[in-house]
Amino acid sequence: MSSASRITIATILLMTTLYGVSVSAQEPAEAPFAMGPSAVAPSPDCTSALFNLSDCLTYVESGSNLTAPDKPCCPELAGLVDSNPICLCTLLGKNEIYGVKIDLNKALKLPSICKVETPPPSLCSLVGVPVGGPTASEAPGSVASPPGGFAATPSTGRDGNGASSIAIPAQAFFIGLAIVLLPALF
Repeated sequence: MSSASRITIATILLMTTLYGVSVSAQEPAEAPFAMGPSAVAPSPDCTSALFNLSDCLTYVESGSNLTAPDKPCCPELAGLVDSNPICLCTLLGKNEIYGVKIDLNKALKLPSICKVETPPPSLCSLVGVPVGGPTASEAPGSVASPPGGFAATPSTGRDGNGASSIAIPAQAFFIGLAIVLLPALF
């Protein structure tokens, strides 16, 4: 690849990154709530994607007595992980916006039950949807580590819901991406 084309590619990459940072910095501020917090409507694409998980919801709902998910659940979970894994983060981290109370212990074990490879839940916090670990039904000091990608990890900085309060803003991600990719082009 010639030097001129590398410079052109680097310039385009830098301009795209700067545009992404400037656009994300111009997001409007959220208005304060007059009567307490209310649920924010989920994005339409996640609503339809999570609607396809209805066979799994009967298993992971709080208070469910099911010992195994319904048969169609596992293919539905695999489809969601392949097509839109961010919606899985939303369901685990912000399930209250869907009006469903999730048993996080069961939900985090579902990938291993279904033998579905999922990204680790720590990636959810990178996109602004922190997912807490399972509730303390095990012995103190022990950490459950179910296979399938979702592992409970202790964290020191916690907010009100038990999830880590450390999150990387989108601007930092784009700047870091530019820093990593620019030297590779020269």
